[in-house]
Amino acid sequence: MPTLSQGNIFTAVADHRADLAVIFGHSGFNTMHESWQAFSESVPSLSKIRDPFFEIAGKAHPISDGQWLWFVAERENHGMSDNQLMAALESAIAWAAATGVKSIVINGIADVVSDRVSDDRRASFLIQYATEQEDAIGVSVELISLNDVFVRNQQTLGD
Repeated sequence: MPTLSQGNIFTAVADHRADLAVIFGHSGFNTMHESWQAFSESVPSLSKIRDPFFEIAGKAHPISDGQWLWFVAERENHGMSDNQLMAALESAIAWAAATGVKSIVINGIADVVSDRVSDDRRASFLIQYATEQEDAIGVSVELISLNDVFVRNQQTLGD
């Protein structure tokens, strides 16, 4: 079972809680932009990148020895369809498996129609996917969100 937490994915990266961070979203009028700015200023190789979802998206970007970021830009309505999500995750996970990554942190992303029911369904979907990947490729996964969607759904699942 993956670790389910509430918090900032960049804090998880800074705390070295994972070898690979798969970061979904966008830099706009939101807290992602502020979080990215604060984090990127602390990593010299990232300091000139203003919008990682545009400038370094869709591939592993090294930030230190053995630690990478993988940005995935939002799609329609600040979300992604299940098929888009699976395609993005499959790319990152295949790279992680081939590289020998042992731990991954993922912040997740809403469906293209976002409401509480949809968010809970997406969280359950990601929890199931992360559980399967932990077993299939032998990695530990942390699912993290600024809101309580993963923690809330952990309680719903009875763990």
